[in-house]
Amino acid sequence: MTDNESYRAAVEAGYASLPEYVSNMGRLPREMVTYIDPPSGWRYGFPKVFPKEAHDRTLEWLVEEGYPQWEIDKMKKHFYCRYWQEPAEPVENVGEFR
Repeated sequence: MTDNESYRAAVEAGYASLPEYVSNMGRLPREMVTYIDPPSGWRYGFPKVFPKEAHDRTLEWLVEEGYPQWEIDKMKKHFYCRYWQEPAEPVENVGEFR
């Protein structure tokens, strides 16, 4: 594998850098979650995890989650959101099943 192919594989796997990818080789790929943060989102409980099933209906989902429609309307076609991905939190051991 060339350096370019290695770097491309690291980026596609969600790693920030090639060394991080190499140090994690042999481990399962990390599950990533997407966060969304609309303008003034802090007023309405954002940023929030943005579920994959809502990606094709972003504006509708924002309103369902408590973001006001008037905030969207006042920006018209210039409405934007910030998006980023972070590793999903691992599931903690919650004890024995009884």
